[in-house]
Amino acid sequence: VTPGTKIPDGEVWSGSPAKFLRKVTKEDIEYIQSHSAQMSSLALLHAGECEKDYKQLAKDEEEYEDKEHRADDYWQPTDEDPADIQ
Repeated sequence: VTPGTKIPDGEVWSGSPAKFLRKVTKEDIEYIQSHSAQMSSLALLHAGECEKDYKQLAKDEEEYEDKEHRADDYWQPTDEDPADIQ
């Protein structure tokens, strides 16, 4: 879409250069409404993961590996400094 172009409400445009495809359907609106809460939840989860520092990421990875590869009765989380991990 070139600068200054105004797309009317209720239309779907696509491509480069953008071209009119079709009018928005009731199914489009229902889909957007039903998935908006799910997308908001996913965005919050993503933001939480992005704000982690290296130490937290290393700890999360260690816990994941322990849970994946060790028996439940063996799993022992540690408080090692992730900076010591090579």
